[in-house]
Amino acid sequence: MSTQSPQTITYDVASLVSEDFYGYWPSTALASIALALFLIAGLTVEFQIFKAKNRNARYMHLVGITGFIEAAGYVAILWLIDNSGKTNIYAPYVISQTFLILSPNLLQAANYATAGKISLLSGMSNEKRILKPRVLTSTFIGLDVFALVIQAAGITIWATSKGSGEPDSEAITLGSWITVAGLAVQLVSFCLFTFLAFWIQRSPNNMLKGSPEHKKLFTGLYLTILFVSIRNIYRFVEFVQGAVLTWPVMDPNTYVISEKEALFYTLDTLPILFCFISFIVYNPANLLPKYLVDSKTGDRLPVVAGDVESGGVVGGVDGVVPGGEEKSIGNNGIKASASTDSSM
Repeated sequence: MSTQSPQTITYDVASLVSEDFYGYWPSTALASIALALFLIAGLTVEFQIFKAKNRNARYMHLVGITGFIEAAGYVAILWLIDNSGKTNIYAPYVISQTFLILSPNLLQAANYATAGKISLLSGMSNEKRILKPRVLTSTFIGLDVFALVIQAAGITIWATSKGSGEPDSEAITLGSWITVAGLAVQLVSFCLFTFLAFWIQRSPNNMLKGSPEHKKLFTGLYLTILFVSIRNIYRFVEFVQGAVLTWPVMDPNTYVISEKEALFYTLDTLPILFCFISFIVYNPANLLPKYLVDSKTGDRLPVVAGDVESGGVVGGVDGVVPGGEEKSIGNNGIKASASTDSSM
């Protein structure tokens, strides 16, 4: 790489090695372990969904897909390592960065959907508009998509500049700040969602409150919120530093977060893996009720968001009680069941 000044750097992209992109020589062993673990995690979640046959938890496929995307990100790192110094490794670098930075957004979307289902099944969706499943889920997923688009735009700007062979430090800084803005939107959205989840859990009108399944659902929800937040804060600080520092960093004594592999695996890889452990142990597919039961006829009534939001099934369902119990809800003779019968 030839350097005249921070503003006039030129290089042959095809000749760059992995250290030029990451600031360190990425570990084949760590990337291989991460690949295997995320692949196993994704397959485990998908197996749980298939086994549970719970129509109310179909959104959990988002978690399984995230595992596969994360695994693909580490495949790209291994591809980059294997071809370092042999051919142009810019493509696998961009793929790895894009997959590993953006994929956790799907985990947040799964959390939003879980909260929406709990709001519906607990009877709280009739209290306030924001608690209606479609409104709650679409609002936060909308914010998530907005943040995702901003992050993708920022990544595109700095990645394109770095991959041009004649990078513009101003463009790289701009791309970093745009990515920071997207991460900031994500953090604010997640904070608001956390307060809303706490409100739903603690509300005296929550008909699921006190059941073992309810406690497990929120335990899993809060654990994933914690781990995703750790990862998001790490990425936020990483890009803030990248935006503040003049690219490239010329002082060898400067502590650059993005150039520390240990930090990446400790504050990005591990928290996301812990999210998967939480989703597997407290999988909503195993905890959310599958259907309602009419106490007069014994017929199973599918849980449909539109039915509850518009006034209810057979006169209005105010809530349900999971865990295989049956309990009359309101004055309409409807009972709720979370039977584990998989014949449905």
